[in-house]
Amino acid sequence: MTVDRARTGRRFGPYELLEAIGHGGSAVVYRARDLRPDAPAREVAVKLIATSFAAAPEFRARFRQEAALVRRLRHRHVLAVFDSGESGPDGPGTDMPAPDGQELATGYAYLVTEYCAGGALDVAMRRTRSTRERCRLALEVAVNRWLKPAFEAASPYRLEIDWRPTTAIMKSIAEGRRADVVIAIDGSMDKLCADRIVRPETRVCLADSILGVGVREGAPKPDVSTVEAFKRTLVAARAVAYSRAGASGIYFTGLIERLGIAAEVKARAVAIPMGFTGEKVASGEADIAIQQVSELMSVPGVAVAGPFPPEVQTVSTFDAAIFADAANPDGAAAFMALLASPAAAKAYGDGGLVSRLSHS
Repeated sequence: MTVDRARTGRRFGPYELLEAIGHGGSAVVYRARDLRPDAPAREVAVKLIATSFAAAPEFRARFRQEAALVRRLRHRHVLAVFDSGESGPDGPGTDMPAPDGQELATGYAYLVTEYCAGGALDVAMRRTRSTRERCRLALEVAVNRWLKPAFEAASPYRLEIDWRPTTAIMKSIAEGRRADVVIAIDGSMDKLCADRIVRPETRVCLADSILGVGVREGAPKPDVSTVEAFKRTLVAARAVAYSRAGASGIYFTGLIERLGIAAEVKARAVAIPMGFTGEKVASGEADIAIQQVSELMSVPGVAVAGPFPPEVQTVSTFDAAIFADAANPDGAAAFMALLASPAAAKAYGDGGLVSRLSHS
C-alpha cells in the first residue's frame, strides 16, 4: 500500500494523526502517517500519554525506560518502535485534542510504533493465547518492573507469570504442570534439559543472584560486612524472617548451623513457606529479612542493609528455557528474545542481579 503524504489530518510533530484507535486511563493511540523526510511512506501508531500522567517525573522516567527497552527488541512477534520522546518547548506539538476534549499541551510523552491493522491490541490479545511463565522470585523486579511492561506494550501477548521458588516450580513440573517458559536455577535446569521437559537448545543463562540482609526502610542498617558482624546482627535481632522452601532459606538454615548460632536464631525466627521475606519486615513482624538481594528489593518499604559477607556468600545462577510442549511457542520465543537482549541485561543489573548475558 502506498501512503499519501498529503497533510489531510491534524499534526503531531512529523506525524499526521488520522484517527483515534484506542485509549485508556493514561494514553491515547492514533493511526497516523509518518511524514518524516527520511522515513519510508507508511502508517504508524502514535501513543500519546495524557497530560495528567506525563507531568509526573516518576511516570515520565518509567516511560522513557520502557521505550528504551522496547526499541532494542528485534523479533517478528514484537512491533518495531520508530520513535519516542517527550514534548516540550523544543519538542513536537499538536493541534489535535484528545478524546473528551482534553487538550494535549506541552509536557507529555509519546511512542511511535508499527501500525498493526485488525483492531485494538486488547481485542487482539483476547484472540491470542497468553504466554505463561513459571519464574523464580529473584527476577521479580527485573521482569515485573521493566521487561513485562515493555513486552506487553510491543507484542500481541499477555504474560501470565507464576512466581515461585525453584523448589516449588520443580514440584509443580513433576506433578505434570506446564507453561511456555521456565526460569530456574541452573542445577534444576540441568535436570529439565536432561529429561527433555524443556528444549535444551533454547536454554539461556540469564543472571547471578546473591544473598543479602533486608531491614525496614528508614531503620538503622546493621553491620553485616564481616562474618563476626553478621553473626552479631542475627543473634541481636528481635526476629529473623527467612523462607523454608526457597533456596535462600535452605542455605541459611545450614549456614547458621555451621556458624553455631542456630538455636538463638531459630528461637525467634519467622519462617515462611514461600514468598518474599521482606514483607515480614515491612509489616513489623521481623526486623531482619534473609533472601536474594533482588527479592528484597522487590518489596516496598524494605531497604537492603548489605550482602552476606564474601566468606559465607552463595551465588545462584538463573537460566531460562522453553518447554518442549509449550502451548504458545511463538510467544515463548518472543519472550526469550527479550530475556536475552541487551535491554534485559540492564534490567537485571537495576534489579539487584549480575547479568550473565554475553553482551552485558
